[in-house]
Amino acid sequence: MMDLYINGEKADISLENEKTIGDVFKSFEIICEEHNAAVIAISVDGKEIDSDMFEKEAEKPIVENTKLEFTVITKNQIFDTLKQSAKDFKELSNQMTEIPAAMQSGRSSDVHKIIISLADKIEAFCRTSSFASLFEEYAKIKVEDRALGEFFNDFLPILSDFENALKTSDTVGIQDIAEYEIKPRLDSLTETLEGLK
Repeated sequence: MMDLYINGEKADISLENEKTIGDVFKSFEIICEEHNAAVIAISVDGKEIDSDMFEKEAEKPIVENTKLEFTVITKNQIFDTLKQSAKDFKELSNQMTEIPAAMQSGRSSDVHKIIISLADKIEAFCRTSSFASLFEEYAKIKVEDRALGEFFNDFLPILSDFENALKTSDTVGIQDIAEYEIKPRLDSLTETLEGLK
């Protein structure tokens, strides 16, 4: 009997006509679609399977005690995470306007905290948006009429300039980039995410 785990919990699912790991995956994918969910990671007998290994693993027959683990994300979880990102980006946008005052009063540690938070939130959002693309209605999110990838391709060099300005203690550069480059982009991103249904 095969052991099937979903998000770390043992699932009580019995096989019907599935003979290979690929058969089980196909059947499970159909179940996920019916429940507005998507598989984001698979492991077989404790070994994580990436896209390069998948075809080879899919052909393997199911044997006694094969352990299949699926990590699944639901559309609702994605929606909630995107809405949380909207709140995070709104807060960060407000913090961008505080950077000039913080710089002038020598509170560079406050600025540093804002920058770390910005980097963390953008990284988390990029991870979420890659999962969001598994669902049709979130796959085409646009910011300022541009696809997310295109929006971030323009945004990343600005963040890089910001990092350089911080390294060289270019206070004018830091203030200008925060207020005139980063803040408007965070506002656009917030507006897009707040508008999601």
